[in-house]
Amino acid sequence: MADDQPRPIRSAPSARATQAAADAAHAERVAHLAAELERQGWVKIRADTDEDRAAIRRAASAAASDLGYAVRSTITPDGAVMVAVDDTGQPPNPVRDQRDDARARRAIDDAFRRPED
Repeated sequence: MADDQPRPIRSAPSARATQAAADAAHAERVAHLAAELERQGWVKIRADTDEDRAAIRRAASAAASDLGYAVRSTITPDGAVMVAVDDTGQPPNPVRDQRDDARARRAIDDAFRRPED
C-alpha cells in the first residue's frame, strides 16, 4: 500500500540535480561577492532578469554575513545590481579608514595601469 503513494517531486533525481546546480551557483556567487567586497568595498554585477537580481541580492546578503559587514544593494538604471559595504552610522574607526584609503589607492592604480605589452 505504501508503494502506491507517489513520491514528492523534490525527491526526483532531476529535481535534486537542479537544486544542487542552483546551490553551487549560489556558493560561487557568494564567493565572488565576498572577494570583491573585501578587496574594494563594492561590486556591480549585470543582471538580465528580476530572478537574477534577486539571486544576486541573496548572495550579497550571504557574503556580507560571512564577512561580518552590512551591505546595501541597489538596482542601477541599466538593470545591474550594485552592492556596496554600508558603513553609515558606525563609529569612527582608524583601521577601517586606513583600509578604505588603501582600497581607493588600489582602485586608482588599477584604473590607470597600462596593459602589459
